[in-house]
Amino acid sequence: KERTAGKEALSARAAVAAGELEVAAMVKGAYYEYAFIDESIRVTKGIKELLSDASRIAGTMYSTGQASQQDVIKLTVEQSMLTSELITLEARRDSVAASIKSLVNMAQEEALTGQAELPRRRASFDARSLMDAAMASAPGITVLKAESEADELGAELAEKNYYPDFMVGVAPIQRDGRFESYDLMFQVNLPIWRGKYESLSNGAKARARAARSTLEAGRNKKALEVKGAAIEVEAAEKQIELFETSIVPQSELSYESALKNYRSGSVGLIALLDTGRALKQTRTEFLKAVYEYNLRLANLERTS
Repeated sequence: KERTAGKEALSARAAVAAGELEVAAMVKGAYYEYAFIDESIRVTKGIKELLSDASRIAGTMYSTGQASQQDVIKLTVEQSMLTSELITLEARRDSVAASIKSLVNMAQEEALTGQAELPRRRASFDARSLMDAAMASAPGITVLKAESEADELGAELAEKNYYPDFMVGVAPIQRDGRFESYDLMFQVNLPIWRGKYESLSNGAKARARAARSTLEAGRNKKALEVKGAAIEVEAAEKQIELFETSIVPQSELSYESALKNYRSGSVGLIALLDTGRALKQTRTEFLKAVYEYNLRLANLERTS
């Protein structure tokens, strides 16, 4: 019975550990979202600065008759739209900040200081090793294993009901404050109700078999979760590499070329605005790829 109680206590501790991992994952997810929005704000401000420079160029060209007043107005409108987008992003950032404070028991009136940035680190891991570790020590598996072992012990205890139960006791006899002799007690309990004990034993064995099956299914599910999470991390890493080595540099060159050609009159304002919007979208999508990578890495850490 003590062994059974110990297994149940282990199961309870594992359940607590699983809950702690879930909370930690929620905090990480909230911070990554906060950092993503914070960096998106800086990207938007950067694009707004580029358009401000383009607006000054358009104003100079307009004063010399090389551009129309409509170009200056369009650039001003584009900057106003970015200002509106910044207001929305800052509201989202404040909302996520409130969630973070709630998760870490921080007073809402306290400010989150410092500039938030998404981690750029790249994790190195072996999926097979993570799967083995998860199936051996992940809290969810530990819970199932403890429950299975507790049911196995329960089945063993039920089997012992078939055996006679012996009890021997010794008690001192006192008279006038003195020990004069001892009583010797001997008791035997015979399991004569075989049907009752057989029913209890069969039930305990059935629970043990079910627990073993649940444990095996849990291990298979955990292996699948870890493998899937590892594949998602690797895919997200490839996306980041593609943005860093190709998409972002090409988008930046495209905008610089469009601005240069606009100055020379080779292209119109529409082409410049299109490349500016594409540059903003590319930089934001790159941040989103980094955000997704960190979320998937946190999920891999949680599942393994």
